Amino acid sequence: MKPDAQDRLQSLMGRLRPPETPPSARLRATPERSNVRVLVLIGVVAALVAAGYLWLARPQPSPVPAAKATLTDARPTASALPVTASSSVVVHVLGKVKQPGVITLPSGSRVAEAIKAAGGVRKGAGTGPLNLARPLVDGEQIPVGVPHPTP
Repeated sequence: MKPDAQDRLQSLMGRLRPPETPPSARLRATPERSNVRVLVLIGVVAALVAAGYLWLARPQPSPVPAAKATLTDARPTASALPVTASSSVVVHVLGKVKQPGVITLPSGSRVAEAIKAAGGVRKGAGTGPLNLARPLVDGEQIPVGVPHPTP
């Protein structure tokens, strides 16, 4: 390179460099050792408080009282089955039945008994693909004559 070109290049590079700052004017980006200890202690305390809250907020099992077979949002019918066992299942029968609602039946009952306790199937409606001989599970919903949604 020619000496003139080198001089011009060095003067341009000098203009592009940031000005030197004294060490006292620089910002400090790292905390001191004692501050790090305080931050770690705060984090540990926060984690312990969160764990204690989650432990106290966990779901607690509650005993299910024995009840007789009735419709809760409709009047009891003669087709409702009396409870003979100490445990029971609660199911929600909906759709094309005469009295849809929540029904309590003895454990071991079948889907057909739940439909019968809901007043039976409406005239002209069918049960569709329901397995009427399947035992009931507590808390389930039994849709009668309602098309199943396709995923």
